[in-house]
Amino acid sequence: MSISTRQKFLIGGALLAAWFMWPGSHELTANCEPESIFSSMRAMLFGKVFWEQQLDAVRTKAKAADSWDKTMATVDSSLKESLDKSRAELERLYAQHPDLAPSPAERRAQQLRDLADAIEAQDAATRTSLAKHAESEKYRTCENMIVEKLRAPNAN
Repeated sequence: MSISTRQKFLIGGALLAAWFMWPGSHELTANCEPESIFSSMRAMLFGKVFWEQQLDAVRTKAKAADSWDKTMATVDSSLKESLDKSRAELERLYAQHPDLAPSPAERRAQQLRDLADAIEAQDAATRTSLAKHAESEKYRTCENMIVEKLRAPNAN
């Protein structure tokens, strides 16, 4: 039994359509609704599978938002350690070659620049942290909405 060209085309088209229609993991708007007409179609076609994938994605995003402060503290600590090592190495170089060392005025100016950078960095970190906490709340609300959709008796 041979398959005709037309049948091959139809089978290929059906497989391609199924591949394009399979739900992705990030298909929701900020309001926890399907983000496009295609996402809405996937939600209708795949039901529970669609919402389970979205739930996994929302939980992953919420976890990342929840751990933002800890992640940034780790990054900041690592950067501070590297910077401290670099500064100590630079001071050793200045001790060996005093003519390369900055003047007291240059050192004071650098201290003031460092202080200004620290103030700006702290402000940015605070604003980002608040935004991440709000983002986390949004994801947790969405997570609850999806769980309710999955518990509904008509969930596929």
